[in-house]
Amino acid sequence: SGEEGVSVGQSSMKLNWGCKSPDGKVAMTDEDSKLYIWDPASSSSMKSTKLETMTTPVGCVYLDGLIYVAGFGTWQTPTGDTGLAIVNASTGEFMKFVPYQNQKVHVHNVFAFQWKGSTELFVVDLGNPWTGVDGSGLVRFDRSKQTFVSSSQAVKLHARSAVQLSDDEFMILTQEP
Repeated sequence: SGEEGVSVGQSSMKLNWGCKSPDGKVAMTDEDSKLYIWDPASSSSMKSTKLETMTTPVGCVYLDGLIYVAGFGTWQTPTGDTGLAIVNASTGEFMKFVPYQNQKVHVHNVFAFQWKGSTELFVVDLGNPWTGVDGSGLVRFDRSKQTFVSSSQAVKLHARSAVQLSDDEFMILTQEP
């Protein structure tokens, strides 16, 4: 927004990703699999939440009162720790970790996109270009069933990031082997 940054006195943190909620709070992930929620309007302190078994946070998004955090998982091959962590945005309470269905690949980010008239969550499945495992590209997360819907995998992609151009058009940045 062009405003000068604010120091919050947490010099030991190694922040790597952030997202903002409509009420102005900022959620930030760090290398130690924690989520910090900072409300710059009320104080310079932060709430800290351990993301349980998820490791290496690589993205987050706010949607409907929750913060969804994408976890890359263990390098070089995940060990049940790639997927989505779900945190209550107002309380900072860790709610659940949903492991990605294919634990041989890395989830590389999470986005809220418009899909069939509503806002839906999508993760980008990087695959594992270092071990030769194909990725599934953009994969929807069904919030009501708490599952990943990968039925639209017509093209294998090692997706790192995505942007939405229209209701049915996306640009996907990939890292092919």
